[in-house]
Amino acid sequence: MKKRDGEAEMELAFKELLGEQMEQWDSGIEPPTPGEDAFERLVQDHKEAVRGRRRTERWVFLGTSVLVLGMLTLLWQRSPAAFAALQGIALLVGIGVLARVFRRGREERGRI
Repeated sequence: MKKRDGEAEMELAFKELLGEQMEQWDSGIEPPTPGEDAFERLVQDHKEAVRGRRRTERWVFLGTSVLVLGMLTLLWQRSPAAFAALQGIALLVGIGVLARVFRRGREERGRI
């Protein structure tokens, strides 16, 4: 109880000494602190923006996927040798990218 009484006394002394100046300083802050409604609106706006961005990204992914699969199917029907060569190149590029990522990861762990 003594600790709480001491804290209350200190807070009272602080308010007596600097209370008026602190209130003036607080009122001079621009912009004023937004209320709870403003924060809720901000969160809702952010959620809507993220949903819209994800929806757009999904449509772009779907369109790109259909285009690539259509071209690969057409290539497969027209020239199986070209299709196999393209698949081999894609495999080599994928292996190269993975090797580079793993190598970069080891280098970063070594620096820590």
